[in-house]
Amino acid sequence: HWSQQWGPLQSSEDWLHVSRDEFNGQTYRQKVESLESIEDVFSFEMDHAAGQTIQDMTTWSDDPNFLEFKFEDLVSEEASNHFRSNIDSWPLSKVEKYLLLNLFEHFSIRNRSNKQDQHVRNTESQQYKKYFNDDLNAEFNKRFPAALNKLGYF
Repeated sequence: HWSQQWGPLQSSEDWLHVSRDEFNGQTYRQKVESLESIEDVFSFEMDHAAGQTIQDMTTWSDDPNFLEFKFEDLVSEEASNHFRSNIDSWPLSKVEKYLLLNLFEHFSIRNRSNKQDQHVRNTESQQYKKYFNDDLNAEFNKRFPAALNKLGYF
């Protein structure tokens, strides 16, 4: 069973703990924990919460007032430099840019020491490659045909 390798799900998000008719009275968490393999979990997630997030990401309209980063950029050693180079052209004073960069570093995924919420458990880049076999890749591309291009992965 997949949970022997991964351990039990841990989250305090309320929606995960509400019984749902579509899962025969199980909660979302219970449903995920009942699945046999990690591949089953990924397939289930593509049809539910993660899939909705991917849909939201692919329909996000480009807005010049927002910076968009890939997870890999935020967890890299160069995250602060990457952020700094993106705000260089903004019409802010040096002090404002300094403060903004410090806020970025304080709330960064990489700065886990000051966080109560450990939503991101592993900051290793491109973890999906360990688990996405040919079948899961095909399922992902079937469900979200434009996602990889839209999100900058190809």
